Amino acid sequence: MLAAIIRVMGTGRLQRGILAFLDEQRDWSRPKDILAALNREPTPSNRAGVSRALKGLWERGLIDRVTLELHSVGKSYLYKARRPP
Repeated sequence: MLAAIIRVMGTGRLQRGILAFLDEQRDWSRPKDILAALNREPTPSNRAGVSRALKGLWERGLIDRVTLELHSVGKSYLYKARRPP
């Protein structure tokens, strides 16, 4: 399934890397887990780039997203690869 999605996506290396990572995971992943898996430093620009890529993948229905609201941290999202039923 992942290979078919990547063919449709074109050349977005960051999004392909995110999809590949999420496809290997069984549990929900945080953006900081994705940054670490892609060997990207957690700089503001890298966090923003991953956040935009995740939002684009979610808007196209390629990944699932849930909101996790923690009192001490604030609002955050968890992501998971969309799996066929």
